[in-house]
Amino acid sequence: MIKLSEMNELYSKNGWMVLDLTHPETVFEARDAIVAFLRESFFPTLERLEDLHGHISDDEAYIKVHLALNGFFRERQFAKKIISSELDALQKLISPDLCIQTNPYLRIARPGVAGDNIGLHRDTFYGASPYELSVVVAYTDLDEGGALRIVSGSQRTPESETRFHEVDIDGVERGSPRHLAGIPYIARIVLPEIANEAVPVPLTVGQVLIFGLATVHGQEINQGAGTRVTTDIRVVNGLAPFIVNRTGPETYYTPLSQSSVSEQADLYLQANPDRIINRGRGGY
Repeated sequence: MIKLSEMNELYSKNGWMVLDLTHPETVFEARDAIVAFLRESFFPTLERLEDLHGHISDDEAYIKVHLALNGFFRERQFAKKIISSELDALQKLISPDLCIQTNPYLRIARPGVAGDNIGLHRDTFYGASPYELSVVVAYTDLDEGGALRIVSGSQRTPESETRFHEVDIDGVERGSPRHLAGIPYIARIVLPEIANEAVPVPLTVGQVLIFGLATVHGQEINQGAGTRVTTDIRVVNGLAPFIVNRTGPETYYTPLSQSSVSEQADLYLQANPDRIINRGRGGY
């Protein structure tokens, strides 16, 4: 088991880290359920997720399968089960107060198909907070060709120096099926001189890649031999400055765990709803 000091050192140095799960069986269970769903709903002869691209006839079929898998994945709450099984490590790295993305996306990238990815970017381009982490769970083994790429230390680079250009993604419009599956209709891609600094981060099933949303990451084209199937699950400190307006029923984040101090503070606020809590330093 990786030590807290090692986690902090890795994350502080690079803005990302790879973690070996203490309960990888939760990921294998999710992967097996995904394969079973695909067999029952679409491809009776499918044996491995890595071979999914060989069963998808065209882009229209890809979109249909992708949307169905997203719905199935969310309905079965696999993301919550996986993150909950690793609470000890994540609470040590982030906080005892954790919130998890309510509806994360299941990502499917066929080998050699550019449109299945959006290129390298940082999510702060789209308004994300640097307090947020992405936990990328691999359901297929990812070698250097199929792995996501990361620019180490890029979280420290000012937005003004992380230059990007906007790209219209073919066939993706606001509210379109592919947009609903997690592909932006306008992608903000870093310029080549930044993207060239990225290095691949291979993963095997049972490992996760953790990085902050200010870190440049992504993939232009899956250069691996098989389909890449991953989830990127956002996890954040429940006391982060922006989080108050993003939690609650049917919102972006769902509370996952809470310290006893926060629990008692919430009870106080429920009993005293007129109190305004100032997070700054108090005094007399």
